Amino acid sequence: MAGPFTPMLDEEAFEFLLCPESVEKSPELELGAAVLSLEEKQGLYRIAQEALHNAARHARAKTIGVRLVSDASQIRLEVWDDGIGFDVARAHPGHLGLHTMQERARELGGALQIESSAGAGTKVRVVRPLTAVPAGKARPARR
Repeated sequence: MAGPFTPMLDEEAFEFLLCPESVEKSPELELGAAVLSLEEKQGLYRIAQEALHNAARHARAKTIGVRLVSDASQIRLEVWDDGIGFDVARAHPGHLGLHTMQERARELGGALQIESSAGAGTKVRVVRPLTAVPAGKARPARR
């Protein structure tokens, strides 16, 4: 087995890199001393994957960005675009991606926030306190 992130998943998650040259890509990674478990890394990866998929498929964006940063108190994942945006309050029948991202963020002990409006792009943000324990998990005792 190739590990938790197979080349196929990497390709899907960063599908925005395959966007036309007219789309500006803006990745940023600043994790500092944050230490995440494999489950936490996978959860954040899957949220980014879904947000990037949505941006590439629906936004008609000229710029798509990803930021993963941490400080002493939290880790924050942001995926944004300058696309057409959408009404966050409106139901989107048959589209489970937003719900799935919400569940994944909650399982990580964090919260998902989505900011969007027509013509103003979209920002998907997951904020997770570094002291949070993912749902159903216990941190091992430190020695």
